[in-house]
Amino acid sequence: MQDRDLHDQRLTIPNGAAGLNAKLSLAHPGRPLLILAHGFAGNKDENGLFTAARDYFGGCDFSVLRFDFRGCGENDDSFRTVRLVDLQSDLEAVVAFARSSVPHSGLGLVSFSLASAVSILVNPRVKAQVFWSPAIYTDRDMYARHQTDEILDSIQNRGYFVKAGLEVGPQFLEDLKSNQVIGSLSKFSRPTLMIHGTADERIPWTSTLAVSRRFPKLKLCRIPDAGHSFKNKPEFRELVFSATADFFGKQFVKRRSKPQQYCLQDNADATQPSAASSV
Repeated sequence: MQDRDLHDQRLTIPNGAAGLNAKLSLAHPGRPLLILAHGFAGNKDENGLFTAARDYFGGCDFSVLRFDFRGCGENDDSFRTVRLVDLQSDLEAVVAFARSSVPHSGLGLVSFSLASAVSILVNPRVKAQVFWSPAIYTDRDMYARHQTDEILDSIQNRGYFVKAGLEVGPQFLEDLKSNQVIGSLSKFSRPTLMIHGTADERIPWTSTLAVSRRFPKLKLCRIPDAGHSFKNKPEFRELVFSATADFFGKQFVKRRSKPQQYCLQDNADATQPSAASSV
């Protein structure tokens, strides 16, 4: 990988009343393009995770498109009435924009946390996908976690609760409780790699292990001791980025992937760390 001085081009992708704020970083015209989709109440920077990813992927000659889901980041609209179907519409619009308006030789999607569930529901027209810390069993791993007395009292008294500065309505929580994410996986056909840290403090990595066993076409890459955002050790994000770049490189140009230390793939039994294998 070579360092590259990337410049973000600000865009507004048409969808909804105000459109979606986005940033496009072009490596070279006609190079593969990776879309980065952020998690629940996040934004296109994801507290530095996505900006670091942009720099890494640019050094690997990938272009990068980041965007804010409606009500998030630099978008001016409220999140209070947003539903899961609205996020699906946003992702569909971003993929359609990338396909029609950005020159590229292949299109990939990186989805972080809840965006993985959104991507599964959409099943977008991309070459391949990578899920980072995917939230797929949203009922037990997200809805249940948001049933605290504080949140329930806020909903009862104000009609919403606040998460990361966003006002979230109770309907969104109901969408986390009841949706078609697992059922949609039976129709999911895109080459997909799931990367999850075994010390994830928000979404249990064992949920992703269960998905990989139920749907073997979705490959699992586990990083022992890594947290939800892969920031508890400096090397974890480098491992996530390199595994992601290798996976997309294999899909786009059929290059041979390289083994990554601590990034272990084993859909059959990934409960104990073992010698590193290719991803």
